[in-house]
Amino acid sequence: MSEQSISFKLYEHNICTHGDAPPGQGGAAGRNPERLPALIRRIKSVDSDIVVLCESNGDFAASAAAKCGYKKVFNPKTGISELQILFKPSMFEEIKSEAHNIPGVRSHYLWVLLRPLGTDKRLLIYAYHGSLDKRTEELREMSEISDRMGCPTIFAGDFNFSPEAIEYPAITAKYSDASVEAASSERGSTWRGWDTKGGGIIDYCFVTRGDFRVNSYRVTQQVSDGVILSDHCGILTEYTLMK
Repeated sequence: MSEQSISFKLYEHNICTHGDAPPGQGGAAGRNPERLPALIRRIKSVDSDIVVLCESNGDFAASAAAKCGYKKVFNPKTGISELQILFKPSMFEEIKSEAHNIPGVRSHYLWVLLRPLGTDKRLLIYAYHGSLDKRTEELREMSEISDRMGCPTIFAGDFNFSPEAIEYPAITAKYSDASVEAASSERGSTWRGWDTKGGGIIDYCFVTRGDFRVNSYRVTQQVSDGVILSDHCGILTEYTLMK
């Protein structure tokens, strides 16, 4: 890998693994026994270097890591908002990581500081799942952590707000939306519901300005081989780290 530029792919997906267990949110689609194996096949097929999973229990993430050749950043929090990060150990090594784990409080972030192998560069991956009523405080915290780390950062996850919400211009005043910056962009609804009839953009990848070239952005298909993977679609992005 070159010291000047490093290219890699990142796949983000809210996979709603709690949809297949009581109380459940996906009904028959969420309980489909073919869904989790299909999700692992999707993760394997996109062959990204980093994977950010929202609403993913630890067992699924561990299984995906083992079957697809990733190292898993452990998130000990249990509950609806579990976040997991997977990365290829042939591409990166972990420097340190931190999860938001306060007893009785919904977990909304997990970050990992990575070093691309063969370089002295650093890359912060910040996985986020926005709450419905505390996003302003959570996004401020997100920005403070990135500023403190002082290195190129990708923020990825289910932010739970639309481009029309007040949070969107607030965050894009400081960071770039990968779907807008990408040289090749296939945008679309990232949330479609379990009936596949909904439509809305609430999942994003944002990046620190001047640190990346966003080569491509693509919203992936919600249905694979007749199986509804989740109520969300995945996002596959490719970046070149410039600094």
